[in-house]
Amino acid sequence: MKKLAKLSLILLISIVSINAYAVTTNPTPPTDDYITVGEFVDLKFKDIKKMSPKKLNIKDRIEFMVTKKVLKKKIRKGEIKAETKLMASDQFEMNWGGFALGFLLGLLGLIIVAIFFEKPKKNAVVSSLIGMVAIVALVLIFGA
Repeated sequence: MKKLAKLSLILLISIVSINAYAVTTNPTPPTDDYITVGEFVDLKFKDIKKMSPKKLNIKDRIEFMVTKKVLKKKIRKGEIKAETKLMASDQFEMNWGGFALGFLLGLLGLIIVAIFFEKPKKNAVVSSLIGMVAIVALVLIFGA
């Protein structure tokens, strides 16, 4: 009977500890360090590496290049001005689910992404296109 009580106590403690999480009392306040769209478009990836506190990988490089290309296109079309401050929501983020569907299913994956993916749909569609291009490149290189 004591063993059962000990086991149930251990189980209760482990369940409670699984749901525990840390709370910060002093969140970092937002900074006024914004960069304009024109400045961002003129940056090179080496500059982003210097500004970033963490090590950047290939995913970050792809996101940077795609975001830069989209912003250049918007500036040329006149949709945004180069003096506009860049917000985090304007940046491209790789959607790995969209990439996987595009990589594995090709055009069908792109259609699925375009129909079923929610907000930010554009990131998912671009990621799916990148996946399609990747599989086509692999097929061309290795000749399946």
